[in-house]
Amino acid sequence: MDLWLGRIPKGTASRTGPGPLLTRKENERAEGIIVEEARVRYLWSRAALRCLLGSWLNLRPESLEIRQGEHGKPYLAGPTEQSSLPKFNLSHDGDVVLIGISSRGEIGVDIALPREGSDPRVLAERFFLPEEAAELREHDDPARGFLRIWSAKEAFGKALGIPIGIALVTSAFSEVPAATEVRGDNLASIKGQGLGPETPELEPLSPTKVFEPRYGSPGEWSGVRFRCGDAGWAAAMVWAQRVRFRVREVDVGKIVSEAVGRT
Repeated sequence: MDLWLGRIPKGTASRTGPGPLLTRKENERAEGIIVEEARVRYLWSRAALRCLLGSWLNLRPESLEIRQGEHGKPYLAGPTEQSSLPKFNLSHDGDVVLIGISSRGEIGVDIALPREGSDPRVLAERFFLPEEAAELREHDDPARGFLRIWSAKEAFGKALGIPIGIALVTSAFSEVPAATEVRGDNLASIKGQGLGPETPELEPLSPTKVFEPRYGSPGEWSGVRFRCGDAGWAAAMVWAQRVRFRVREVDVGKIVSEAVGRT
């Protein structure tokens, strides 16, 4: 399973550049986003997703048909059997974007960057399960712990295609790394964009509990968690066993601009 981490370009050229790679519906949705920064993030992250999927499938990015499930989970539609198409997911927070593509189980990814003015212990009492909130009450860095658990729960819910409200109450995670092996290779450098250490240290991640039988058991999930972007944390969850992960840097501006030039 491949994870790509990059930054959304800034500046005047970033406002309209990706348009030719997107569908009319995607461009119309972008026009409806009032906040310019949010509109730019949507355009470039969506175009980057198309570029990476197109490279994976050896297809032109603008030719891909991306649909959404009941709760907004994206999936590829095509002439081949649905089971043979890669699963994918996208997350962005601030100007950091994370894209995951899996040839095996359903995948969810999430980035959580720190927010000023929020008490992580109060947020944990409101949103987390009692055992998760109790863990943060004893934590020497509750903000760090909150982001690590939140990103994991978000990634779990996005893999399943369920609302975050359901993911919060049907899964339990710990701030402590899971006692499983991380299968990783080809860890590309993500240094140079301020996104993390030169070789990201992947730590194993899996639910400590899953309370809904149809969402599998903790042992059926594979995941990783690593630090990125301004003290934030990224997480990826795949509903499959013994998944090998690769983390790569992607120059979002470069791959999108080159793809636009070929249209």
